[in-house]
Amino acid sequence: MATKFLKEANFSEAVFHAAVEFRGTEFRHDAGLLPGPIFSLVQFMVPETAIFYRTYLGQALFYNCDVSRLTFSSVGWRIRSNGKRQLFEECVSLEDFYDLWDDTDERDYSLIAETHQQLKKNYDNRQDYWTAGDFHYGEMEMKRLHSPRKNKAVRWLHRNLGLVAWYRYASEYGESYVRPLLALLVVLALFTFLFPLPGLIFTKSDTNTIPPLFSILNYGDLPAYIHAYKGPGWIATLAFFGHSLMTALSVAGFQKELIYQPAYPWGRALALLELLLTSALIALFLLALRRQFRR
Repeated sequence: MATKFLKEANFSEAVFHAAVEFRGTEFRHDAGLLPGPIFSLVQFMVPETAIFYRTYLGQALFYNCDVSRLTFSSVGWRIRSNGKRQLFEECVSLEDFYDLWDDTDERDYSLIAETHQQLKKNYDNRQDYWTAGDFHYGEMEMKRLHSPRKNKAVRWLHRNLGLVAWYRYASEYGESYVRPLLALLVVLALFTFLFPLPGLIFTKSDTNTIPPLFSILNYGDLPAYIHAYKGPGWIATLAFFGHSLMTALSVAGFQKELIYQPAYPWGRALALLELLLTSALIALFLLALRRQFRR
C-alpha cells in the first residue's frame, strides 16, 4: 500500500545516500497554500536513482535542491491559469519560509528560477519538450518578476514594460506560435490604415503596371478616389485600402521596389517601424514553432 503524507512532510536537509523511490506516495493535495513534502536543501547522493512516480507534487517545495537529474514520471504539478505547470514556491505562504524572501522583502524569484531551470534541463534531457517548455515559461516568468530595485514604481515598470515582459506578451516566452502570428496580422492591419495618413506615392512606371486613378493616396483624396472610380463606392474603398495593404505586405516581405512608396519623411518612418516589428514577430513565430515541434 502506498505511503500517505496528508499533512506536511519535512525532508529538509536530509541526505539520501542510496536509491529512494516515491511510488504512488500520497502527498498533501488541497486548495490551501501550506506545503506537503519539503525537499529544500536535500541531497540525493545518487540522483539518478531518486524516483517520483504517480504522485502529486503541486504542494512540494524543492528550492535549494538539485532536481536536474531526478526522475519524475507521471507526476502531477500545480497548474497556472494558462494551463502551464507551476512550482509551489511561487505561491506558498512565506510566513514560515524566510529562505524564500529576498533583499527587497519580496519572494525570491531568482531562487525559484533556479529550480525551474533545473526542471527544464531535466525534461529536456528526457526529450519531453512540452513539459520542459512549461518550466522554461516559469523560469522566464520568475526573471520578469525579479528586480533588485527597491523602488516599487521601477519594479512595476520592469515587470510590465521591460524587455522580458514584451517577450511574454508577444509569444509567451517562445512557447506560443499563435500569439506572434496574430500580432503580425494586427501589425499589418494597423499599418494598412496608417500609411494613407502621410500618403502613398505611385512610383512604378513600367509598361506592365496599370496607371492608378491617383498618383498619391491619402485620406484627403479618398472621396475623390471613390467619385472617380467606375464602379460602386465600396469597391473603390476596398481598392484604396488594398493598395495600402499591398504596401504593408511588401515592406514586411523586404521588397525594395514598391509600387506605392510611403511618403517622406513620416511614411518612411512608419515603414521602418513596421519592418522592425514584423521582423521581430516573424523571428518569434519561427522560434516558437521550432520549440513546439523539435525532435
